[in-house]
Amino acid sequence: MTELEAVNIALQTIGEMTLTTATTIPDVYEASTALEILTETKRAVLSVGLNCNTDTNWDFTADSSGYVALASNVLRIEASDAQYNYIAKSNKVYNKDENTFLFDPNETVTLDVVWDLNFDDLPPSIAYYVAIKAARLTYQRLIGSTDVIQVLLRDEEDAKQKMIDDDVDTRDYNIFDTSSTRRIITRSSNPRGIFG
Repeated sequence: MTELEAVNIALQTIGEMTLTTATTIPDVYEASTALEILTETKRAVLSVGLNCNTDTNWDFTADSSGYVALASNVLRIEASDAQYNYIAKSNKVYNKDENTFLFDPNETVTLDVVWDLNFDDLPPSIAYYVAIKAARLTYQRLIGSTDVIQVLLRDEEDAKQKMIDDDVDTRDYNIFDTSSTRRIITRSSNPRGIFG
């Protein structure tokens, strides 16, 4: 799904004519509003951290002044090593334990990063969910509260469930990945667990 197709879904939802090219979006008030809401919705959905936009153990290097700058498409960070407490603040890495932005010059900081992606680069189920949610928000903001919103909310929930299912499938979760689950399986009251 393209960004234009997503904007057209929102336009259809509010009963407006669809557009044939993306270049006409700024010229149409409803379309430009729909695009703004689509962008806002995409960032909100991606900030959760889905498989498609999350990288672990990503290295960032402090500049010669000791600051670790973050690109504008970084939505969220977390230290890859649990002993550190880093957050994104003022588009830089901030060390909460030491209350500072400063690191040693050229020091490497390893982070788990949640990225903002272009709409056209989203996997289909995520793009569809974002489009449906943005269409509902566009309707709600431009038309107001009516019974149609309930129908749109049901469509949105269906799309959200599909997105979650696809994300779980691509992450290959395993209940045995966590130490707490493994302890239960191998504890002394069940010494053989599933391994016996």
